[in-house]
Amino acid sequence: MTLFFGRPDLLRQFRAGERAALEEVYWAYLDCVEAIARRGFMGVSGTDPQNVPDVVQQSFVRAFSEQSRMGFDGLREYGPFIATIARHTLADWWRRHGKLQALGDDLDTVARATETSASRQPEDDYADAQTVRIVETYLATLDPPLRAVHEELYVKGRPQREAALALGISRQSLRTLDKRLRKGLEAALAAAKVG
Repeated sequence: MTLFFGRPDLLRQFRAGERAALEEVYWAYLDCVEAIARRGFMGVSGTDPQNVPDVVQQSFVRAFSEQSRMGFDGLREYGPFIATIARHTLADWWRRHGKLQALGDDLDTVARATETSASRQPEDDYADAQTVRIVETYLATLDPPLRAVHEELYVKGRPQREAALALGISRQSLRTLDKRLRKGLEAALAAAKVG
């Protein structure tokens, strides 16, 4: 789903927290978030599937917070961004209820337990093989600080504040490194005449 692509007004309205934009995003991604929440409770003894609406609601509360809205850059697809938020919300639910131990006590286990085709959209596979190779080659050449920024922001999908904290750097330093990361990728794509 490419909700924000080619729609800078929607992105601006979303970041501003305008109700119509938030509603559009909510309805576009509700099924994805709900599927993750349902999958997180499926077949686990001692849990009630009636907790699904709570996890869904809390996921959107987090996704629609000012920090998260401003942390979404509009360059990536929003589906993986909100799916990450939903998985973190689910993991937090398990922690609060003392049940994360049953799933292996880590977010990766929750992520595997909640991975479902409902959280993937056909458009997630939009990149052609040549572009994928160029991106992979570029990522393989990153120095450790840029590789760490890429991991935190784009692999783990963390908001800037959390990523900066995890890396032990300021948000300004993170933004500077992220800008370098993006410019490098743009240059690699342009050199290959893909961008």
